[in-house]
Amino acid sequence: MTEQPEPVVRRGRPEDHDDVVALDIRAFEPHTSPGSSITARGNFFDRVPAEQHFMAWLDGQLVGYIRMGHPTPLPSNAHVMEIQGLAVDPATRGRGIGAMLVRAALDDAERRGMHKVSLRVMGSNPTAQRLYRRMGFEVQGHLREEFLIDGEYVDDLMMARFVRTRTGPG
Repeated sequence: MTEQPEPVVRRGRPEDHDDVVALDIRAFEPHTSPGSSITARGNFFDRVPAEQHFMAWLDGQLVGYIRMGHPTPLPSNAHVMEIQGLAVDPATRGRGIGAMLVRAALDDAERRGMHKVSLRVMGSNPTAQRLYRRMGFEVQGHLREEFLIDGEYVDDLMMARFVRTRTGPG
């Protein structure tokens, strides 16, 4: 039995643009996102800079990314980081890549002294919900029928996890 190579996770770089657009198109599923797939027409890193992403690479191919940002620009909310996107190539799902990316984001949040990491996940995406629960996230809010996707109402779950901080209030 041959051992499979391990993915390598690193921060995003501007030169990852074309690879991340191609991955986002491959990974997009309507039931997992209220929006639409990113296309090559725009710049993937316009809204969230490349360095606010972690990228998982396997054998020279991008197989996953996670996007981090603050939920608001308010100073009173600066202690919270938000997972604003997670995608794993369908061909490599089930290998722990999503968990590796979430772990990288949590470790980064802890290093940066964040108090909380939050996210939103579609009610129609039980796979992502299980991953986040395994990683210590809990549901903090449930927005019923928040989105209308392909003629069906879909719930939106707000989840969060508190991270151990080295500085700041206890």
